[in-house]
Amino acid sequence: MNPQTYARLYGAARPAPGGRGTGVAVVAGVVWGVVVLVLHGFGLLAFVMLAGGESAGELLVRAAPAGVPAVALPAVVACTPAVRRLTVPARFLVTGLVALPVFLGLALWALASG
Repeated sequence: MNPQTYARLYGAARPAPGGRGTGVAVVAGVVWGVVVLVLHGFGLLAFVMLAGGESAGELLVRAAPAGVPAVALPAVVACTPAVRRLTVPARFLVTGLVALPVFLGLALWALASG
């Protein structure tokens, strides 16, 4: 396309924004990686408990009161207007930083009670 025609139709050409936010995305990925590892540990704990002879109903009764708020808290934080104004990598980082201590606390509670 002719540069003059482009400028007349769309205004002055603006270069694409740089790769800002890459570091935030990497940190968010690391934080969520730790959260996923903790969730994997919960699944492994559930399989060990089931293999040890405990019933699945008892496991659900013990895990549900702690699991529902642990999942709901990052979801509620992600829906707040302040977080929704952030960039996508920053949103993942904020929700990951909220989820990480919750799930680590649950993991410590599960280790202490199990």
